[in-house]
Amino acid sequence: MTPAAERPATPEAEEPRLSRAVADYREHKADVARARGLAARVALVGSLGWLVVVPTLLGTWAGWRLDRRFESGIFWTAAGLMVGVSVGSYLLWRSLPGRGGA
Repeated sequence: MTPAAERPATPEAEEPRLSRAVADYREHKADVARARGLAARVALVGSLGWLVVVPTLLGTWAGWRLDRRFESGIFWTAAGLMVGVSVGSYLLWRSLPGRGGA
């Protein structure tokens, strides 16, 4: 007969260790999420904000240049602004996790 230390563990004996390991893992994940905290959220909001700001500014600038070239008042500036906001909103939607894309 083999001594008790060398016998393979039964599934019943392994269950408490497994549930303890799962609980430790969940606690570790919660600690990591808390550690990310405010700075990570602010960085995410900032990077998502630029996805809207840059296309909006580019569209407005392009429209302004067209208005100056064709002397058309603010027609192209308004159109560029709307296109820029639309493109920025689409990019924002696509980058949100669980929504449109990533």
